[in-house]
Amino acid sequence: MRFRIDGGFDDPAARFSIDDVNISFTGAQTAGYPEFIGANQAVTLAAGAFVELTFEVTVDDPLPTGLTAITNTATTTSAELPIPVSASATNVLTIPSLRAATVAGRVWLDADGDQGEEAGEPGIANVEVTLRDLWGTPVATLRTDVGGRYLFSGVAPGDDYYVEVTGDLPSGLTQSHPDPAEYGDDRSEPFDLASGGGWTEAMLGYRPAAGTVLFGDQAWVDANANGLRDAGELALAGVTVDLFLDADHDALLDPEEATPVATASSDAGGHYLLSAAGVSAGDDFFVAVRTMTDLTTPGTYHFPDVAATGAYLTADFGYLGAGTFRISDRVWLDGDGDGTFEPADARAASRGDGRPPRCEPQRDRHRGHGGGRIFAFTGATGGGADYTVRSATRRQC
Repeated sequence: MRFRIDGGFDDPAARFSIDDVNISFTGAQTAGYPEFIGANQAVTLAAGAFVELTFEVTVDDPLPTGLTAITNTATTTSAELPIPVSASATNVLTIPSLRAATVAGRVWLDADGDQGEEAGEPGIANVEVTLRDLWGTPVATLRTDVGGRYLFSGVAPGDDYYVEVTGDLPSGLTQSHPDPAEYGDDRSEPFDLASGGGWTEAMLGYRPAAGTVLFGDQAWVDANANGLRDAGELALAGVTVDLFLDADHDALLDPEEATPVATASSDAGGHYLLSAAGVSAGDDFFVAVRTMTDLTTPGTYHFPDVAATGAYLTADFGYLGAGTFRISDRVWLDGDGDGTFEPADARAASRGDGRPPRCEPQRDRHRGHGGGRIFAFTGATGGGADYTVRSATRRQC
């Protein structure tokens, strides 16, 4: 903008001023910076004069995740000082009305490749997953737990988040859910997060890749020795399992077939996964565990006539409790005779100075401890053995 006066100014010291001029820069500029006064405009400032520019900037909505401040920088040059002179102003962003959100989901083995999460299809543990905002900027990274689950917390509300598998996916898998052709490889469906809300459907399913057959699935401590993994029975990690090709289809693991096609170890959740690539329909395989002692299930499984692509997750290995155990309980003076230890019984079992009374049963002579009230036997072996504990000494009060 230029103001010009033609004639009427004969005094060299005279000045002409216009106050409160509002110059607006309109439109969107996606590259470079707005130029308020161009070099070709030949603006001259008298000594002591100044030009003040005030402008507003609208940033992307929603703000990129993690953005906490915006810095604006202005730069000017002159004929006398061609080196640019800059000054900056920083505005801290505060959005007090927003509360953090959460994102949860699961990475699982879609054994039948139908894109649906079904009973018996296990989660895939220890897979790296990354939460990204709509710009693709990483927000946080986690690993799936033993059930393939994960949970991101403290996430800023916003639109078009997604979760991506970014590492340590077992070999022989390809994404089935959601369709990678629609959202991209290894990505969940995009989702929006409201203030204080949560999203629990960031699911990622994987099926066997074409020409790949998977075998599994778990090892555990079979406490009741029934060959089934019941509720409460612990997973067994570090169990080594081998996959063999039954080349002659005779259901016998011959010496010439004793080189494993694949080997895996059970994870913290007791699960393992063996992968065989280049399989032809009708091939036969063996899955065998290396530790054959104390098993409550078969140690070797035979899978005849497998499909060229698929998953067989029935090679489970149950073990009796390994190592030794500690048997511990309490001997007490049952003051009211109800067979239940209560605080009143603890008081009755003391003479007031914390020491046991003379009539209290003495502690076990072999491995008892705890002043006559708590006993423990250590070094008891497992293997399905039965034990009975009874008092060898009884004193009358």
